[in-house]
Amino acid sequence: MRLGEPVYPATTEREFPQLDVTLNVYEEGTTDIAIPIALNAEILNWPIQDKPTEIEIPVDVVYQACSETVCYVPKEETVVLKAPIEPLVMPGRRR
Repeated sequence: MRLGEPVYPATTEREFPQLDVTLNVYEEGTTDIAIPIALNAEILNWPIQDKPTEIEIPVDVVYQACSETVCYVPKEETVVLKAPIEPLVMPGRRR
């Protein structure tokens, strides 16, 4: 399996006067980051009875939360994304 470069959404430039800094931020809520996935021949050529229905992809995420007056220490977490195999193999096929 090959992972492409993540595609990040646009950020918003925000000034933090109390901290005397301007940062590019994602506002509150959910931020979607696209990661292109290409399956290799090893996965595509598995016998149908051995082929999993999904793959697990560990991703390291680094983030930092800030309020109006303080920025917390950056944190790093590993999250496991589950991607269904069928849409990766047959991208235009509808269910």
